[in-house]
Amino acid sequence: MVNVNVVSKDEKILEVSISGHANSDVKGKDLVCAGASTIAFGTLNALDEMTPDSVMLSVDNLIQIKVITPQDETCQIILKTMLIQFLTLEENYSTYIQVKQEVYS
Repeated sequence: MVNVNVVSKDEKILEVSISGHANSDVKGKDLVCAGASTIAFGTLNALDEMTPDSVMLSVDNLIQIKVITPQDETCQIILKTMLIQFLTLEENYSTYIQVKQEVYS
């Protein structure tokens, strides 16, 4: 299962971690994993290109995004778009992807 964890405070996304594998089909035909990877790496590329000083990015067995400047509007738009995409994927494939949101006020 793909696990997406999002931490926010005051309507600002502060951290995102993405891990796991969907295993919805054999390697090369796993559309859920392909979709999750596309969302994740598209987000990483957009953040790196458009707001490099606002985030710390880490890619290993776990993809981590830590927001340094949560007030950066472009960064927040990218992250909120990512969250909507993951939630849409989860809505259709909840057996293979889980999105958890921790919201602090």
